[in-house]
Amino acid sequence: MSQCLAVLSGIPQGSVLGPVLFILYINDLPELVDNFTMLFADDTKLYSTVNNKKDQEGLQRDLNKLIQWSNRWQLNFNASKCKILHYGRKNMQLEYMMNDGQSTLVVQAVEEKDLGILFSGTAVQITGQRSPGVCQHGLVPKQESGYRPS
Repeated sequence: MSQCLAVLSGIPQGSVLGPVLFILYINDLPELVDNFTMLFADDTKLYSTVNNKKDQEGLQRDLNKLIQWSNRWQLNFNASKCKILHYGRKNMQLEYMMNDGQSTLVVQAVEEKDLGILFSGTAVQITGQRSPGVCQHGLVPKQESGYRPS
């Protein structure tokens, strides 16, 4: 058995408590923005329907709020990993900036894989294993009211 050691600061690596403390640390993040956010581990996603310039300004304002939060808590976003994914044929393909002191343009992605799901502007491809021996593969086409499983 390992010898006991007093921890004076920080979070022990590989601990069960580490992820819980991280969630508590970032728990106020979704409350800062007007648009929908999703948090999973150390990933943050910001979602919005953008139909006009006002909607774009709202999304940019929320992005700026997230950057300000990250600067205040010294937990910076990695701008090179931040991407925007546009949905729909009539999408205006507007640009967004990460004003992190360098005004970095957020890269537009054609598709993005997230937790085993491939997202693109026209469809979502789900690849994964639901139960032992059964592999699910499917393509969910974009519907007028969003995505619906077939």
